[in-house]
Amino acid sequence: MRRFAIAIVVAAALVVAAVPAHAGAGSPAKPQVCGTPPGDGAYSYVKAWNIGCARARRVAENALERFCDRPAGCSTPIGSGYLRGTERFNGWDCGLKLGYEFLRVRCEKPHKRLVWETAA
Repeated sequence: MRRFAIAIVVAAALVVAAVPAHAGAGSPAKPQVCGTPPGDGAYSYVKAWNIGCARARRVAENALERFCDRPAGCSTPIGSGYLRGTERFNGWDCGLKLGYEFLRVRCEKPHKRLVWETAA
């Protein structure tokens, strides 16, 4: 009986040791995509990793609002190319790219990421 109990404990220890500590750490989380994806015509979507779509959209809108509050503003005349910049707030690091009828906001925070893109 004692040998049987020892064998079970040893087998359990081997099973626990065989499983890596972070089995899922090698593969990133799948993004949640909300909105109209790119295709024919206008589109507007949010792609979010480890954050809900509504919250991701609010973070992206905050980044855009902060970026456009600068003295230079956000106006992009037809054919003028793109405005690019960055914003940092509340632990978020965001990069923005604005053009005529185009906007992309990419933000990152530890373990969270989002992309908001819209175009006509």
